[in-house]
Amino acid sequence: MKSKPFIGLDRFQIGLPPMGYGYLFVNLCYLEGITPSEAIAKIQKMGYEPQLRYMTAENGIESCLLLKDVKIESSADEEQLGEEFESLTIAIGQQQTIAVQCIIGKSSKLSLSGERAAVVSM
Repeated sequence: MKSKPFIGLDRFQIGLPPMGYGYLFVNLCYLEGITPSEAIAKIQKMGYEPQLRYMTAENGIESCLLLKDVKIESSADEEQLGEEFESLTIAIGQQQTIAVQCIIGKSSKLSLSGERAAVVSM
């Protein structure tokens, strides 16, 4: 059995994904028009099993829900994650906020630009 990719400095943190991996998460601090409990209920109805994580920010600590971490092996994998991002933002009504985030760590074979990470947005 292969171990999960490294997500942050420890297993409770969320940071940049390793190269070749992507993840989908919700930053609870940026939710608008919905409570964290309501968001979690909708996320679970979509079939996700959210894992509570924290993110270090300029103003302190932010609470996040990690929903998915995947190995990106092709542009189709990246597109699938992008589609899930769009569905999630619509389902929990966060199209105009940065509450829902999808970050992909770029590997050398997927990115010629040398960028460390790509952020999927609408």
